[in-house]
Amino acid sequence: MKKNELKNKKLTKTGIEYGNSAFNTVIGCRHNCPWSCWAKAVSTTRLKKKYGGDFSDIQWLPERLDQPLCTKKPQRVLVNFMGDMWGDWVPHEWIDRTLDMCDAAPQHDYMFLTKNPKRYGDYITHFSNGNCNTYWKKMVPWLGTSVESGEKRIRLKELMEATDDCNCIRWVSLEPLIGNPEDPLDHMETYLSSMDWVVIGALTGKGGKQPEEAWVRWITGVCQDYGIPYFIKENLDCEKMGIERVQEYPRERKVA
Repeated sequence: MKKNELKNKKLTKTGIEYGNSAFNTVIGCRHNCPWSCWAKAVSTTRLKKKYGGDFSDIQWLPERLDQPLCTKKPQRVLVNFMGDMWGDWVPHEWIDRTLDMCDAAPQHDYMFLTKNPKRYGDYITHFSNGNCNTYWKKMVPWLGTSVESGEKRIRLKELMEATDDCNCIRWVSLEPLIGNPEDPLDHMETYLSSMDWVVIGALTGKGGKQPEEAWVRWITGVCQDYGIPYFIKENLDCEKMGIERVQEYPRERKVA
């Protein structure tokens, strides 16, 4: 393979600060979030010519599958953050082929994020008889879900159930944090205490808004109480809130 061809096959850089590179084999999403979604905004404006401008039109890009193998330097790789690979509309085959390439290049850390975490469990059951450790033989996946308020805490419960006994890094992205993360029965604290990593961020783009200081302090307090590493994104105005911008990463785990 020529040098220029190899360069074009490598993982691309990402602007999301907790990652190094992006691995996007599936583009698009049908969750129809009511706020300004950065992936939708990028794909329908700056990258409109590349992706067609219709974010609900789910695209499969198998020509990118070799990117992890062609990138030798270890990276924190955000897998399909330009959509939701775990959405019910994505065929199993697309997921399977993407994960096969991740497992073939175990020098990287692979980060997954979804609003449909129960599909982690469906997929594990379907393809590995309920044991994810027999499927991911060479890597420890970072399996995450996105939760914007305490009202959506069911996703954390689904993540916990889907990854039970799975050698993975369980994490949650509380971004955009647009609602109170607490709930009267303290389920949210229970769920958060089971995470290996917590990310906190604000609503950006059109209609951007900072979360309430009390919400952020409650989350960081839970993380500190349970010894959970957390990462406050740059879009959160820590100076105004008087909160330290902690940017920690989860502890490494070895393949079982």
